[in-house]
Amino acid sequence: MFNAICPAETHTDYNLGAGILGPRRLSAFVNLLPYFEQANLYQQIQAAIAARTDSGPVPWDGGFAPYTTKLPGILCPSDPDTTEGGAIGKTNYMFSRGDGNWDHNQWSGNGGRGQRGFFSSSGDGRDNNNGLNRQFRDVLDGLSNTIAMSERTKGQTGNRKANSGALSINNGGAMRDNPASVLPRLVNGEFPGEFRTWSGTRWPDGAPAFTGCTTQLGPNKGSYVQGGWDGEDGIYEPTSKHTGGVQALMGDGAVNFFSDSIDTGLTTCPGPDSGAARSGACAPFSQFGRSPFGIWGALGSVSGGEVSSF
Repeated sequence: MFNAICPAETHTDYNLGAGILGPRRLSAFVNLLPYFEQANLYQQIQAAIAARTDSGPVPWDGGFAPYTTKLPGILCPSDPDTTEGGAIGKTNYMFSRGDGNWDHNQWSGNGGRGQRGFFSSSGDGRDNNNGLNRQFRDVLDGLSNTIAMSERTKGQTGNRKANSGALSINNGGAMRDNPASVLPRLVNGEFPGEFRTWSGTRWPDGAPAFTGCTTQLGPNKGSYVQGGWDGEDGIYEPTSKHTGGVQALMGDGAVNFFSDSIDTGLTTCPGPDSGAARSGACAPFSQFGRSPFGIWGALGSVSGGEVSSF
């Protein structure tokens, strides 16, 4: 199913199924399980949530057997899974959070932040309703013009390479106002400074460090976390082992290849959900309007009003 994003596999249809149910931070993969012949696994998770007085098994609970299940359909053959028995299952496929980098977590929605992408956070399912369950009718830019999912390589312990799933951490909030400011952290494809290897290492986890992607800097430009927490805001650009770009699943079910050299517009401008003052070439862009990040940013926004040509 999601192997449509990897050319080594064939494409079949998919269902949006967005949202967080039960505990906060569950990824959309949980809601989608019945749609790729994992209904029994879905029922096990739901039963565990219903049986508890709190919010149920958290997605980092390696002792909860359903989360350790390997799902071949969400793994790219070009990036083999090395999960050992008992470890939480992995994935290569990421839900698009759009062209912003603020509030891409379970508390999204404050002032419209974290709401630009095809998949936005949905609160914690209990006492936080700031988020939004995206529906097809909300994708005003057109399903064929909007990225629903893309890919990121899975993290490998000790590996600093961006295309091996490494993420740069402790970049601070300044990247909201100037996303390109983080690019010097990537040197010859590696992060020589502080880094983590969270990418794709928990398919049940809805935090963008694990199962999210953004459209700001461009394919294979790396992932940059605001602080050092794995549930934090940041820039999470698609990465792959494919030569020269990444595969992405569009809202209409088509799969397209996007080059590393795709137009990214003005990456020194504040992100569309940043509260920073805009001037000069950045002045026309606003929180609820078109993306400053060229064709790439336009493909990430669901209702920016851009005309995408790719």
